Amino acid sequence: MTRPSASGHRYYRKLPHFRIPGGIYHVRLRIHSDFGYLKADTDFQTIEDPIMFMHKKAYILIAYVIMPTHAHLVIQPLPVIEALRAWCDYTEQYRVENIVGNIKKYSSRRINKSHSRTGKPFWDSECFDRIVRSEKDLDGLVDYVHGNPVRWGLAQRPEDYRWSSANTIYSGRDKYRDWFL
Repeated sequence: MTRPSASGHRYYRKLPHFRIPGGIYHVRLRIHSDFGYLKADTDFQTIEDPIMFMHKKAYILIAYVIMPTHAHLVIQPLPVIEALRAWCDYTEQYRVENIVGNIKKYSSRRINKSHSRTGKPFWDSECFDRIVRSEKDLDGLVDYVHGNPVRWGLAQRPEDYRWSSANTIYSGRDKYRDWFL
């Protein structure tokens, strides 16, 4: 593992991870095989709640989808302090690892409790993430995330799938009108 610097850093667990100031990241979290897959709307909601809650607090949530076996997030971590220089220093921004860890901790505790599961993991220990490299990459990634339920045969159109930002933050409903402002 390398030490973080203001300009970013790279580290490895099983997968490589690279961080830069102001970066946008695609994160995929997998549900552990011991659990199987999500079926109940309450389980999907339990995962969606912490994802939506930290928007504009620790990150900007650009897109997400919660699938029966995994979830995709497209996020941009925010600075921990309100200072322009914090956008230029990775070490002064919320860490992707902590963001994902909080989502995983909150949702796994509640879902395991609701299913009377103890001592078993709900999420795989490590998640996949990659940095978004360009606007074109970001546009394609949002389309990919929103198209996931269609490819899986769970919806005819991305906006028809309830557990996706295509159905929530991109819906045009009043509740989400100022999402990106």
